Amino acid sequence: MKNLLKKLNRVFTYIGILLMYVLSFWMASFLVLYHQLDLSALLVYFGNIGLMIYALTEDKVTTYLAEWLYKKLKRESLFKRNLQIGLAENRWRPSMKAALYLYYMICLIVGRVLLLSDDIFSDSYFIQSMRDYFSEMYYVLILFLGADKFKEYIFKERKYRDKYYRQYAKEEE
Repeated sequence: MKNLLKKLNRVFTYIGILLMYVLSFWMASFLVLYHQLDLSALLVYFGNIGLMIYALTEDKVTTYLAEWLYKKLKRESLFKRNLQIGLAENRWRPSMKAALYLYYMICLIVGRVLLLSDDIFSDSYFIQSMRDYFSEMYYVLILFLGADKFKEYIFKERKYRDKYYRQYAKEEE
C-alpha cells in the first residue's frame, strides 16, 4: 500500500509539474509576448524561438550545474544533502522539453478548434487574438521539431564518427 501511494504521488507530481510548465509557457508566450507587449508577429516568433532554446537547454544546464556544485562541496552539510535529494528526485520530474512538446500539441489542437469553429465562438478581440496566436505557433512547432531532431542527429553522428574514425587516429603516447 505504501508503494502504491508513493507511485500515485509521483504520478501526480509529474503531471502537476508538467501542467505548471505548460501554463508557464502559455503565460510567457501568449500573455506576455503576444498579448501584453503587443509585439509584431516577427518579434513574437523570435521570442518563442528564445523560449524554445531555453527549454531545450535548461534541463542539461541546471543538472550539470547542480552536479558540479554537489561534487565541489567537500563536507556534508544540509545544503549538500538537499542538493542530493533534488538530483535524486529529478528522475520523477518531467523535463521542460517534454512540457514544450505537450504545449505545442495543445496549441495545435486549440488553434485548429478555434479556426474550424467560427460559428461556435464569438468574434471577440480575445478569441480572434487567440486564433492568430495559435495559428502562428504552428511554425514555431515545426522549427522546434526540426531543431530537436537536428540536435539528436548531431550527437548520434558525432558518436558514430568518433567510434568509426578512431581506428585511424594514432595512439597518443
